[in-house]
Amino acid sequence: MPVKQAVLETALDGLDGLLSESVARAVACLRSKQKRDGYWCGELGADTTLESDYIFYLFVLGETSRVHMLAERIRKHQLPDGGWNIYEGGPSELNATVKAYFALKVAGDFVEAPHMVRARRLVLQLGGIERTNSYARFYLALAARSPGIWSPRCLPS
Repeated sequence: MPVKQAVLETALDGLDGLLSESVARAVACLRSKQKRDGYWCGELGADTTLESDYIFYLFVLGETSRVHMLAERIRKHQLPDGGWNIYEGGPSELNATVKAYFALKVAGDFVEAPHMVRARRLVLQLGGIERTNSYARFYLALAARSPGIWSPRCLPS
């Protein structure tokens, strides 16, 4: 057997053991958290774009009972630079910030409130609405908050 192949097989044998041990520990951890009935219960976490979307959805429906709670979570997750991120520990992201700002406006936050001023400044610093993705532009166009020229075009086929 060539030396190169022997070294490779030895390395793979070592990895097999490490992999098996890691899988066994992961399974044991999951089983320790499993409920008697067979399910797992845990907190579902995400960025604030879900709350922003939900506030807009409730706004369209004319339902306001849950908006305060959703807006509070958005405010609580604002970063020091004024924006919102799309993953834990990440930097401010333009689209998430635009959506959060708009949701807070819909929720009744004053545009001159310090947190809103910081958010608006960051949006402009990151390039403004012109730099948002098509989803954010469509979102704003649905609410008639941005000119149609910024909305995605769908040509008939």
